[in-house]
Amino acid sequence: MTKILAILILSSGFNVAVETKDGFVERSFQNSRQGVSDFLAFADSFVKSGDLKFCAVSTVEDSGPVMQWIAESGIRIGFLTYQAYQAYTEESKADPASAATVAGACVALYVITR
Repeated sequence: MTKILAILILSSGFNVAVETKDGFVERSFQNSRQGVSDFLAFADSFVKSGDLKFCAVSTVEDSGPVMQWIAESGIRIGFLTYQAYQAYTEESKADPASAATVAGACVALYVITR
């Protein structure tokens, strides 16, 4: 099964949700070089374990080191606009601070397909 790794970039840092067979595992990181390193250490086993699709949304104009990593990594990633994400969270009554909500929005809005 294709799984999702979703990133929600906030002014305070970034939240990540990785889909597993048991649901989403979520973590928060500082949007700094160290935070990106911590994220990579967390995500490494998930990335190596199977087929992942990536999606993200940024709530800020300057997305910092995590966006730099995305740009330099060469991964294919689907992006939601913040406006589309806001509309999704309002309509679905989902938690806008949850990266798992980003994953749901990416699938619902066909940014990524399973």
